[in-house]
Amino acid sequence: ILSDYPRGYYVFWDEVGGIVWYHEHEGEVVGPIAQLPDGNLLFVYHSMVEITPLGAVVNRFERDGPAGHPHHELTVLADGRVIYLTRESVVFDDSANGGPTEAAFGVDSLRVWDRESGHFEQVWNSKDAWDLLDPALRDTRTRSNSAVFQWTGLNSVSVGPRGNVILSSRVRNQVVSLSADLRAIEWQLHGPDSDYRFPDPTDRFYGQHTAAQLGNGNVLLFDNGWGRPAAEGGRYSRALELRLDEAAGTAVKVWEYRLTPDIYLRGKGSAYRLRNGNTLISFHDTIVEADAAGNEVFRGDNLPLHADRPLPTRYRAYGGIGAIMGETMLRPPAAAPAHARAATFEKDYYLAKERARFEELAAGLDGRQLAAGGAFDVYSAGDRLVYVKEPCAPQDVR
Repeated sequence: ILSDYPRGYYVFWDEVGGIVWYHEHEGEVVGPIAQLPDGNLLFVYHSMVEITPLGAVVNRFERDGPAGHPHHELTVLADGRVIYLTRESVVFDDSANGGPTEAAFGVDSLRVWDRESGHFEQVWNSKDAWDLLDPALRDTRTRSNSAVFQWTGLNSVSVGPRGNVILSSRVRNQVVSLSADLRAIEWQLHGPDSDYRFPDPTDRFYGQHTAAQLGNGNVLLFDNGWGRPAAEGGRYSRALELRLDEAAGTAVKVWEYRLTPDIYLRGKGSAYRLRNGNTLISFHDTIVEADAAGNEVFRGDNLPLHADRPLPTRYRAYGGIGAIMGETMLRPPAAAPAHARAATFEKDYYLAKERARFEELAAGLDGRQLAAGGAFDVYSAGDRLVYVKEPCAPQDVR
């Protein structure tokens, strides 16, 4: 996901850094994206938009409508429903804590959208679980650009191995597990009233994103390091996996990945466990797939959308999408290099790549029929369409 203000882009790269799909939208900041069971794509940031793979908008819900004020994260449930974060502004007298008489607090909640019925339902609200007036939480609050206290600062939601729901509160430096029925907090990790202690203080996390509980019960997250004390290593960011020992009440690091040299990201960043057991990590300009030993299986630096554009800011990187419209590979995927070359629309790179792909197709297109002619010749061959044009200029490839 890229942002190039005032435009945002959602982009799919292949295993060697080549762009295979992108969607551009203007006037909106990019947010999370997910693929729905029918292949459509859903993204949210203030509004919620569902598009087909060809970019046609089929659902759109503006801010503060039936969808509420969606932000930061969404997750597609096993039954096709969508659970996502929303925020509302609550105003109250905070003078007892030294604040203004009319303090505006951003309060986060969870909603579920049933695509079949079109129904939206709020299923959990943080103000019912935590006390806004608790003075012990004063130091965990920060103001946003809109001068609203981001009291909880939730920035991710995911489903755990028991159907429990995992939340990340960036402002509280805390990961929370809700019961599957969303009626109770099962445990809180780090931050206020933590149910787990850290025998090694350097295993603690700060200002984190993308928290998830894995099948083995461990917690994986992107630790931004925002506000990390100097005694615990100071400012650096990493992917971090913690083992929770319920009997001992401890949290211990079992795996981490850090760039060399270290990088610090105050915001953004992501870490997701892939089906092959590796972890996909986004450090803004660098995307890394690392294995259990911390080795780089794939690394892409400065993967741009266009060669002639400044490098945009990357929000998150997702893996595991094998098809956009149900297509299958025409060839086995190439082994991913340790350091992938950034994809650009330069003539020499794409002519060579498309020439090899065309020659492979043409070898199996005996009896092909010309379906349309003009700037491009389009041939039909069974259930495939192939276009041919020579020579191919860079704008033709785009």
